[in-house]
Amino acid sequence: MATTSIVIAAILILLAFFVKGNPDLIIKSGMSREEKEKADLQGLGRLWFRGLISLGIILCAASLALSFLNLQTLSAIFLIFGLLLGLLVLTIMSGKHMPSSMQRKLHWSTGILAASIAGIAAFMAVSSGEPKVEFGEETITFTGLYGQQIRYDDISDLMIMDTLPAITLRTNGFALGNILKGHFSTNNSETYILLVNTDHSPYLFIGLNDGKKIYFNSKDPELPGTIIRKINERSSRPE
Repeated sequence: MATTSIVIAAILILLAFFVKGNPDLIIKSGMSREEKEKADLQGLGRLWFRGLISLGIILCAASLALSFLNLQTLSAIFLIFGLLLGLLVLTIMSGKHMPSSMQRKLHWSTGILAASIAGIAAFMAVSSGEPKVEFGEETITFTGLYGQQIRYDDISDLMIMDTLPAITLRTNGFALGNILKGHFSTNNSETYILLVNTDHSPYLFIGLNDGKKIYFNSKDPELPGTIIRKINERSSRPE
């Protein structure tokens, strides 16, 4: 997350200098020639130059501070929403530098950006929630994003682990700070399905007959052991 924060800050600062020298690019596709002549392009350039530099510094500093405090998930959330909210504020403030004929277009842009922020917030709220565990007659189900339905008789291995494998690559999944969901790989190309929050331990490891390997954990440290007992009660797999 620290590297991501620094890269985003660097991009924003470089973009600020580019916009300062080319302020017309901010509105190039949305204005007629007459509207451009009425717009305060220099004021618009200064606004975005200062705004992007300030946004980059604030995002980087705050995200690094949260990461240093081991608040990885909060750091990721702040980075995403801080960036979007900063761009929203700059878009709204741009209105005073544009002719009145552009105000409706600006309102549309503001509305679209605000709706995007709301949509991302809803997706992240749903995606980052802890999976629920449901026990059926023949299957156990982990609900939510990248949820799994597993037949008891397909389970070949059950263990409680203190640590995860050394994950190096997300191949098809969701990662937000300490929350990892989906398919991840290690250096030796082993693939795992993770439904975990690395803030918590222990982890439940489930190995399947087809070679699939799943890790799950919960805020409740007793839940992995409870799951193992219930699976053993319902399956024909020897303990």
